[in-house]
Amino acid sequence: MSESQTIQIIPMKSEHVSQVAQLHIQNIKEGFISSLGHKFVCCLYQAIVESYRAFGFVAVRDGKVLGFITCAENTDAVSKLVLRRNLFKLLWAYLPKMLRLKNIKNSLESLLCPAHRGNDLPSADLLAIVVAQEARGLGLGKRLVEASCSEFRKRGVETFKTMVDELFSANDFYKHIGFKHVGKYRHHGDMHNTYVLEIKKQESADLLITET
Repeated sequence: MSESQTIQIIPMKSEHVSQVAQLHIQNIKEGFISSLGHKFVCCLYQAIVESYRAFGFVAVRDGKVLGFITCAENTDAVSKLVLRRNLFKLLWAYLPKMLRLKNIKNSLESLLCPAHRGNDLPSADLLAIVVAQEARGLGLGKRLVEASCSEFRKRGVETFKTMVDELFSANDFYKHIGFKHVGKYRHHGDMHNTYVLEIKKQESADLLITET
């Protein structure tokens, strides 16, 4: 059995949230979210787990989370739901940072993919994807995206988008597995690329996306 075959891709649950938050902080260091600390990031991912408009998957081996992906059917709807259900919990986690309340919305927008709104873009999003340094090169990123494609299909979603800072190496990953670059936009002073993936209709999960 290969090393990658010992790693399971399973739905994200509450029991995974702490490890997912830690992976986020360790690997998305440039983002504002990571600066808010483990407790706050846990609150955000727990809210995503509990949202019926969002979902996630984790790559797990022997109880250790080696990667994760989170997605939403509609980013705006999920953001509003997260705030409505978890405002006081998020505020409590936020207080140690002594930041202003209005920054919570900015934080959610950063985590839930800053909305590059356009009538021609799908409302569904790939919010975040991370693979631990020790598990890279095993194809986990592609497997996590494939699992998300399968879930999107079950929910009747045919296309989804994601946004990436144009300086990040992740741009090559998205292009490699078949995402189409559809434009650029500026967020918090940095240029980001927008990508869209059309989910194929084959039954086999490994055919949902195509390497280019």
